[in-house]
Amino acid sequence: MNELYGDETVLAYWGVQFPVWNSAYESNTSAVVLHEWSADCNGDGIVDYGQILQGQLVDADANGVPDVCEIDPCPGDITNGGTVDATDLSIVLAAWGTNGQGEFQADIDNSGLVDGGDLALVLSGWGPCPQ
Repeated sequence: MNELYGDETVLAYWGVQFPVWNSAYESNTSAVVLHEWSADCNGDGIVDYGQILQGQLVDADANGVPDVCEIDPCPGDITNGGTVDATDLSIVLAAWGTNGQGEFQADIDNSGLVDGGDLALVLSGWGPCPQ
């Protein structure tokens, strides 16, 4: 953090003065202000949105967040109950061999078929979901 210019997340430009990165600029109607956006959910040191625009990261749902950063930490929890348990297992078994569409999405691995891959996700995640 620069003591003179704050946390340097805002570019403020006043008239003929030079532009300054500054988060603590004075309110001025003639100022042009740009805010720095630095979301980096995957921790690679590069702004995620730029990587999406350049095609380096996939954002299939176009929500501005790379798909790699939206991985479900508890995919076997089909009911979203906070734990992978017999209810989740029974949903997978009841939907076995189908596309898994219904009240709950049983095709956990999105392969198009409820099968051994989905069963493996339920069994490997058995117990409480990570916080």
